[in-house]
Amino acid sequence: MSESVGRAGFNVRHLRHGESGTRADRASILRESMRELDDEAAAYYAAANPNIVADDTRLNVAMVNDGQGGFRRAKSTAEVLAYGDARIGTKQNPKSEDRVGNTGRKWNPKSFETTLIVVSLPRSMCIEIPNAYPLRDDDGNPVTDIVGNPVMRSRWVPRDRDEALEYFARSGAFLGSEVLPGGHDAMHGYDVNLDESYPHAQYMTDTLADDPKNPGQLRVAAQQAWGVSREVLDHRGKIEQPQAKMTRYQKAYREHMHGLGYEVELEASERSKSSHTREEWAALKERERVAEALEDQNLDDLDLINASRKKDAARAAQLDAREADLDRREQETADDRLAAQNARHEAEAANAASQAERARLRALREDVERDLAAAGPAPQLPSYDDMRTEFLGQQSAQLLAYAKTVKRADGTTMHEAFEKWAREKHAKLTRQGQPVGKYETWRDRTTATQKKLTMSELNDAPVTSQQNRSRTGDHGLGA
Repeated sequence: MSESVGRAGFNVRHLRHGESGTRADRASILRESMRELDDEAAAYYAAANPNIVADDTRLNVAMVNDGQGGFRRAKSTAEVLAYGDARIGTKQNPKSEDRVGNTGRKWNPKSFETTLIVVSLPRSMCIEIPNAYPLRDDDGNPVTDIVGNPVMRSRWVPRDRDEALEYFARSGAFLGSEVLPGGHDAMHGYDVNLDESYPHAQYMTDTLADDPKNPGQLRVAAQQAWGVSREVLDHRGKIEQPQAKMTRYQKAYREHMHGLGYEVELEASERSKSSHTREEWAALKERERVAEALEDQNLDDLDLINASRKKDAARAAQLDAREADLDRREQETADDRLAAQNARHEAEAANAASQAERARLRALREDVERDLAAAGPAPQLPSYDDMRTEFLGQQSAQLLAYAKTVKRADGTTMHEAFEKWAREKHAKLTRQGQPVGKYETWRDRTTATQKKLTMSELNDAPVTSQQNRSRTGDHGLGA
């Protein structure tokens, strides 16, 4: 059975950076995919892979990023490696630092660094060559029919080589603009392989993209492109999950290629939903072709077919579970790293605020001290004795003012009556021989004595014997 429907899709595989980068892995992958650039590599892989038709290796096409937004024909795999090294960085620098591009942030060994993408040519653009290869089992042995004849399978070649090259160039342009966060710059190079059982192109890319927080530097954007990232939300505004992200990419790719006029189906193919590598998928399809060939020859060995398919399904489920576990652990690591970064930023902000407040209080204290120094000594409050004297003076003045205003029946004031009485008293004391002196002197002395008596009464203090004598003996005003 042959399939002539056109399917558009791509397969993805990632390489972690590791302790020393993936340079050796990238070199090995490029040596296999770009074998047409090295006669020794072409002979080696033709002998190791029975699917390779050595005479057709010369039809393959190797391309390298030209650094100007396009690609050019590569002369060696070293050119592709060098382009990748400039972005990924190596330890071959004066400081032996393992940093992104030798100038950016340090690499995390667990980060996905390199992404390998494989695109196959739709069968609607191919010609089938029946019975080109013998089918082989899991151990690499040819599969035979009931009489011992080898069961053969087809090979597919491009209907038009230039048309195929254009299809792969347009596929690369889509990947650079719609899938890779780093855009075209993230694509190191690709090779169109036309010498195997099926025409396909292998694209070597990285997971780096411009760092929005550090212009001119790169950051790892694997989570944004392939994993779980808070920066990538779905149509509901929720974080887009990896499987949904891949489904979106594949759907957009099919619609894009269909819109360019290629004969491809718009619905998803089996492989676009798969998490298998290219080699694993090829092995599964190989087993399916074995079953189909046996059915064509009326070999009713359903038990063998079912057992093989159950084994494939179990293995596929195992691979899916392993991929889901890797995604989960990658997300947990990303969440922990984000939480630690947030905690550090909050602590730094709190420390900065505390330092600013201490500086403000220190400046305030200096301002207050400077103002106090400029103002001089604080004013002294009046003493108790000063206040009491002032009060009594005011009280006596008020009494005198009052006496001068109170009128008697004969029209004189109380003060005039008191003055008359005081003069008569002074005259009497003078007649008795008391040493009272002049009237004015006696009056003033008597007033001072009265003030002392009043002060004693205000303080609840007993009157001294001297005061009693002053009250009764010396002046006689207390009788």
